[in-house]
Amino acid sequence: MANDTKDNILNAAKQLFAKRGYDGCNVDHIADKAKVNKATIYYHFKSKALLYETVLELNLRRFLKRLRKKVHEHDSPERKLEAFVSTYASNFADDQQMAPLMLRELASDGTHLTDKTRAVLSEIIAEVDVILEEGRASGLFIDAKSFIPYFMIVGSMNIFTSTKKLRKKFQNNDNDFGFAATIDETAQELSRIILNGLKK
Repeated sequence: MANDTKDNILNAAKQLFAKRGYDGCNVDHIADKAKVNKATIYYHFKSKALLYETVLELNLRRFLKRLRKKVHEHDSPERKLEAFVSTYASNFADDQQMAPLMLRELASDGTHLTDKTRAVLSEIIAEVDVILEEGRASGLFIDAKSFIPYFMIVGSMNIFTSTKKLRKKFQNNDNDFGFAATIDETAQELSRIILNGLKK
């Protein structure tokens, strides 16, 4: 029962943080959404900051586990990078709150990221670094800073997922500039562009 209540609070908080950002919602809003009182929230989480940290860390850890599983199914650095991109895409497709949640945090320049959440993000970036190093060691990739392809992937997938209504409006034009592409098609195109830039 206690775990159900805690999960309910985390789910409610995630939805509200994604919609309003950290500064845009308070514990009262989260209590209303979760249909619990504030005391219950403070019993499980000592502060809004700790609740926010827990939401981010749990979701990032879940994603990292999924990411590693998919990437490690492949042997070549090219296929691993494609798996990294496609897993980002599928994760955001499955979890509609994650993209806006991360975009809001990026827009605030990481103001509310803690050491714990930064550590998980570093582990995710390190996955790219390992793939690039494998590519360099095998003579396939040029030397490139890991954060550049990482930001290309994260930025593209975040914006794609968060702009569904906007992209729909562009589809009514004579030239939709590719806005009608699915998330899988976008991930494939992004992988192709990044790999073309990395290959010797």
